[in-house]
Amino acid sequence: MQEHGRLAHRLELWRVNQIFAKYSLAACIKAELERQGLLVGDPLAPQAPLTGEAREEVRQVLLAVGALPGH
Repeated sequence: MQEHGRLAHRLELWRVNQIFAKYSLAACIKAELERQGLLVGDPLAPQAPLTGEAREEVRQVLLAVGALPGH
C-alpha cells in the first residue's frame, strides 16, 4: 500500500475512534453485539445505553470501514 493509501485508511479508521469517544466504547460495542443477537445488557453506570439514533450512527461508521460481519 502506498503512503497515500495508508493515510486514507488511517483517516477512515479514525472515524471508529471518534464514534467510540463520542458515545463510549462499552456502549458502542454492547449496542452492536445486541444488534447481532447477543444479549449483553446495558453498559455499567455512569455510561448510558445508546439511543436508537446513536445505534444507527455507530452502525453506519462500522459499515463504512468494513468492520461488520458479512459486509
